[in-house]
Amino acid sequence: MALPDLEASAFSFVALCVVSWATAEDGSSRSVRSDQRSQLRYLERTQDEHDVDARVYLVGLESGTSGADLPALIAFVDPERARERCREGARFQLLRGQRVDATGVVRMVTR
Repeated sequence: MALPDLEASAFSFVALCVVSWATAEDGSSRSVRSDQRSQLRYLERTQDEHDVDARVYLVGLESGTSGADLPALIAFVDPERARERCREGARFQLLRGQRVDATGVVRMVTR
């Protein structure tokens, strides 16, 4: 399994999360892979808050199956912007286009 470059600026601020991936019945018909780019949308957000770009890395896995609850590391494309909103306990959705691929909860953040 190829590891991400943990020295990259995107890893200056990361969140460890539990992510529940959508099932085929929910519109996902593919397996889940590590190191995918997604839009992260917080569920408790204000009108002026926008989705943030993130990379999702499965912890200890290269791939998983849709419908599974998997631990994941979220690395933010703009870590400084992410610091303002990402907090332990925050609930979010991961989107690809308009489709919700997963929902999750932030368990721990690095500062």
